[in-house]
Amino acid sequence: MSGINKLELPKYDRKMLSDYIESDYPFITDPMPNLYFTRDPFATIGNCVSMNKMYSVTRGRETIYADYIFNIIQITKIFIEYMIETLNTLLKVETF
Repeated sequence: MSGINKLELPKYDRKMLSDYIESDYPFITDPMPNLYFTRDPFATIGNCVSMNKMYSVTRGRETIYADYIFNIIQITKIFIEYMIETLNTLLKVETF
């Protein structure tokens, strides 16, 4: 991810006091240069994922991003299973 530049959001809504301080820093969110080539923050073990804490702040954001992705995948899987079960119950379809 290349970060979000202030110029990319012309109608950026200022909500915090720090948002009103003029700064030459061009980003709202910092770039994550290692995101495309990440390998350290997590590993798969069977059907599970091991999340690992990175030392630097920049690398730590990779773990947060990966955690978000894996949680969304799990929530989506649970929702789909629930919907299939509900539809089977409503339609009284027997599964083999």
